[in-house]
Amino acid sequence: MNWSLPTRIPLRLRVFFRGAFLLLALATLGLALSLLREEKALSYAAYQDGFRKTQAQIVARLRHPAGQLALLNPRVGQAALTPLRPLLLPFSAIDFDDRAKVQQAVEMAGCLVPYGDAASVCVAVGSNPLAGGFIYVAGSVALAGDLVGHAMGERDLSLAHRVRVEVQMRGQTYRWLAPFEAGRLTGFAEAADGSTGSRPVRDFRGWLWQDACAEPDCPRR
Repeated sequence: MNWSLPTRIPLRLRVFFRGAFLLLALATLGLALSLLREEKALSYAAYQDGFRKTQAQIVARLRHPAGQLALLNPRVGQAALTPLRPLLLPFSAIDFDDRAKVQQAVEMAGCLVPYGDAASVCVAVGSNPLAGGFIYVAGSVALAGDLVGHAMGERDLSLAHRVRVEVQMRGQTYRWLAPFEAGRLTGFAEAADGSTGSRPVRDFRGWLWQDACAEPDCPRR
């Protein structure tokens, strides 16, 4: 017995198969669009998450005293390193009677300028002018041996460890020579020829601390 297919496929069957292929193509296209949309949404969510993290890092950095110091002193990077110019601190003032508070303030602000490997100094002013017109000079240096203090009444200030400060402001130059005296620095006004006044300057306030060390001649900060 021989079977033979009809020469023409019925119209209903052709419409059915064509509709099925069309539906399959539309389903494939819809699935591709759905996957593309989902991938785009995931990519956008990842971008938003990364942007929020970056924004949070920038805000945290700007809220940190070092970031605030950069905002308050935008031209610091363009200026020459020396002579040192006072930076505007993100603090109203510094409690310079307390060594720990001074160190914490200058380290958090990031105003220390390094000199070699063993010395650094920060020159700054407070952000609140009502807190007092002080120019802060804070730093550290490693010295070997004990500090030699200045004896009360001794006119020769070179016999003791001392600090020389020179400030140029508004066309005038101010100089002080401050010998070490039992934990503090007593400032004497210094003339251009090197001579000093007989009495210390009341507005000059300084403290000097030295770390302990087991060896007598080891460098101490």
